[in-house]
Amino acid sequence: MLNFLEGISPVWWVVAALALGAVEMVSTTTLLLWPALSALAVAGILALVPGLSGEAQASLFAVLGIVMTIAGRYTKLRFSSAKGTAESLNDPAMRAVGQIAQVIDFDHGEGKVMVNGVRWHARCDPADEPASGDSVKVTSVEGSTLIVERISDP
Repeated sequence: MLNFLEGISPVWWVVAALALGAVEMVSTTTLLLWPALSALAVAGILALVPGLSGEAQASLFAVLGIVMTIAGRYTKLRFSSAKGTAESLNDPAMRAVGQIAQVIDFDHGEGKVMVNGVRWHARCDPADEPASGDSVKVTSVEGSTLIVERISDP
């Protein structure tokens, strides 16, 4: 059925990989990255095993494409450096979550901190109140008030 793949050079799989890669660069979705890598893998396997049938090549490409797509999406989600969600896109307070802030002043659990050059109202546990100049981590947001916890000893 896939006789046209019988006896082809691995170079054609490399050409297919480059074509998929070129379309991927234009689309910037990472959707075609994994089939492109699969085509390169099939080219490598075909170079090692030149007598591979057309069905075996197509099956190998399909299986590798599915496995690499699933593994790639998992890896991208797990190790993505993008923080936050669409809800935090236009919310400066939500973007501050996870950031390190410098304490300006605190009194009875309420105070001011500086995050990325911007002064914010902040709240913390009064029993663990930071001193002026301490570093704190923004853990959450309530309205426009940052909730912080101390990360350095006084």
